[in-house]
Amino acid sequence: MAILLVAAPRADGRDRQPTGTGRPGLPTAVTVEMQAWAHHAVAGVEDDLSRLRALHGPLTREGAQKVHEILGPTPTAALAFASRRADCVGFALLLVTLARSVGIDAGYVLVATEQPAAGLGSLRVLRSHLAVTFADRVFDLAGEEAFVPARHHRILDRSALAVFYSNRGAQELASGHAAEAVDFLWQALRLDPSLGPVWSNLGVALRRSGDAAGAVLAHEMALRLDPGDANALLNLSIARADTDSAP
Repeated sequence: MAILLVAAPRADGRDRQPTGTGRPGLPTAVTVEMQAWAHHAVAGVEDDLSRLRALHGPLTREGAQKVHEILGPTPTAALAFASRRADCVGFALLLVTLARSVGIDAGYVLVATEQPAAGLGSLRVLRSHLAVTFADRVFDLAGEEAFVPARHHRILDRSALAVFYSNRGAQELASGHAAEAVDFLWQALRLDPSLGPVWSNLGVALRRSGDAAGAVLAHEMALRLDPGDANALLNLSIARADTDSAP
């Protein structure tokens, strides 16, 4: 069972990381082309909310600059910019990275309303939604809306990056690449070990890569964080059965 996008703690944004020109494979690395595009988009616009709208508009309106929505794999900000294709996580990374490259202190929110679970082979997929916030407004691929505390939960940068790696791990798992999934999920948990569903995903990936004992420990951690997690409980029983039957 896999969860593509998981919930994360509320945050006050104090861990904001400046956008850097690090390795292109990093989720929030900014390229020279991205910086040039962002500076051109906001030229002559004075207040930061209007500047963010100047970035968001071309990326969501019909035209050559529009980012088209995809189901996955989740792209980095640089790849989303270059390909003009992203899921909600990739788009959020892109918009925040562009905003911070021109000095706008945008952040991340998770939307509380979750889409229904769907089947994907032997996996159960549960989707949620990552978006961007600034000045009590929320921006995503669908447009702009007011920030509503009951629906929108601010999260730390490290939790948003954990969601990126969790997505990539779940996508690798759904594609049958368990070992690659383990690597991505460990990256997510190093950033935010409080994400119970990611521990559960890690347990599935470990079991499918042949480490049933490690899977048991991962599912136990998921249940320690959320004793009511039915998925983790079911997966724990499967992993324990594997360890009992091991020679």
